[in-house]
Amino acid sequence: MFCTPSKDAIDLLDKIHREAPKISPKVKKVTKVGMPQFNKEAEEISESITFKHTPNKFMKYMDTGMEKFFYQRDYNKENFDFYLQVLSSQYKVQEAEGAMEKMKLLGIEPDLATYNHLLTIYAKSGNLEKAEEVFQLAKSKGLHPGRDMYNGLILAHAKRDEPIEAEKVLREMVEDEITPDVVNYTTVIQAYRRTGDYEKCWEIFEIANEKLIQDEFLISFMIRICASTHQAEKAIMLWHRLQTLGFVEYAEPYNAIIFALASRPEYARQAVEKYRLMQKKRVVPDYHTFVAVLKASSQYGDIQLSIEVLDTMKNLGFEMNEYIYNGLIRTYAGACTIPDIEEEQIEIYVKDAWALLDQMKEKDIPLNQNILDSMVYLHRKALFIPELHDKVLPLYERHNIEPTIYTYENLIQIYADLSETELVFATYDRLQELDLKPNPSILRIYLAEAFRSNHMNRVCEALETYEELKFFPPGRIINSLSKIVNPSDRLFVALKSMPKQYQKYREKMRTHRSPNYVTKQRKYPYRISRKRVHKNRRIKRKGF
Repeated sequence: MFCTPSKDAIDLLDKIHREAPKISPKVKKVTKVGMPQFNKEAEEISESITFKHTPNKFMKYMDTGMEKFFYQRDYNKENFDFYLQVLSSQYKVQEAEGAMEKMKLLGIEPDLATYNHLLTIYAKSGNLEKAEEVFQLAKSKGLHPGRDMYNGLILAHAKRDEPIEAEKVLREMVEDEITPDVVNYTTVIQAYRRTGDYEKCWEIFEIANEKLIQDEFLISFMIRICASTHQAEKAIMLWHRLQTLGFVEYAEPYNAIIFALASRPEYARQAVEKYRLMQKKRVVPDYHTFVAVLKASSQYGDIQLSIEVLDTMKNLGFEMNEYIYNGLIRTYAGACTIPDIEEEQIEIYVKDAWALLDQMKEKDIPLNQNILDSMVYLHRKALFIPELHDKVLPLYERHNIEPTIYTYENLIQIYADLSETELVFATYDRLQELDLKPNPSILRIYLAEAFRSNHMNRVCEALETYEELKFFPPGRIINSLSKIVNPSDRLFVALKSMPKQYQKYREKMRTHRSPNYVTKQRKYPYRISRKRVHKNRRIKRKGF
């Protein structure tokens, strides 16, 4: 559903288009504030443009045909620079090369800004060779590359998942007596984030802090990293720092903190509070806002909040997409775990989730790994095990979708809840065949099942995998293993190589390895929790 902008909004956008080449960064920053509310009587105004986008993002939706772009603009260097900037926002490499040829034909000499826009286009497309070629071309013409051009090279390495090379460019800037700014540091952090090296992200962030670089965009970016690593406490500290620093009230900082808080069940309600604050301050939400709020609602199954999100989206003219559907399915999964919920209500939630898949089919939204994994998660939480095997798992093969590590995590968790040890082992072995690295949750379940069933070879395998992947095994199980009298050499070596925090268990292990030590071993080394027994009873009642 599209919305008709007010006359003031059109005038503002037109002004930005005309003055974009010379608009100052500070003014650009102020224009990040959301657009005013539009008339509810919506009309279609374009196939690809809606005016719920902020002015600084409007270039992504501009017509880049050269004839149309220069229809009311002069062929001069400033307008060509603006044209390249628009092409850069849309990742259009061939059009940019055509623009450079046109400038050459018209006798317009490129300057540093021109080369900077061209280099950025190549960097965004991951073409490192072309980006370096433009960089050297600018230097050969006596131009002195600044922070922006160096940042283009950093971005090119980041796109190719080469964070170490990106950091080298940062050092080259310092050697060339160019002081890196917040954009340069943020791009290097992004390079490490793409490869999952979050420790290095924080290391670069601390370096920026030492240089007294405090910026709302960098702090917001680090809050999003907290969301990826589920560090809600650190995100809260950064949010307080951001509030102290002061920031422009727009969607992205709020999205970051909502995502970070929503990543942990115990902080999900605080995430909703940030959404309420956002509403109170009349900050215009975007798609990321709604996805983040649905993530929070899924943590504790708030169906009413998800309905409210859908109503808000409808009023603002946002269409449903795969991320929204995914959030709704996971909200149903969270609702299935509400204490004392009736079995009939759970059946309604599962039925509604299948209806969402039908809606996606009607709207030609293809299924993906996240949607199917959420359906597996829903049926796991609902304890609909036969339906999971008969209806959900076949969808992967039917739609040519490869199961992810989270698919196997849910399956292993289900089999562990059912005390189906052999199925746990078979699923884990399947992971090994596919050369998929287990995540901490899978390793924890596998180690617990191996220990409970007294499969010491599998216990040793799990401990060795913990060491290889630098994960930390549960201290409860390590404590029990350290009490085994005369452990095997393989188990002794595996326990001996545990990190420093397991020192006290290693001391126990040495004592118990002594031939003079005798103790009565427990008959049942692993105790089944009441939660597992309760789940087993429910499943048996359902006839599994």
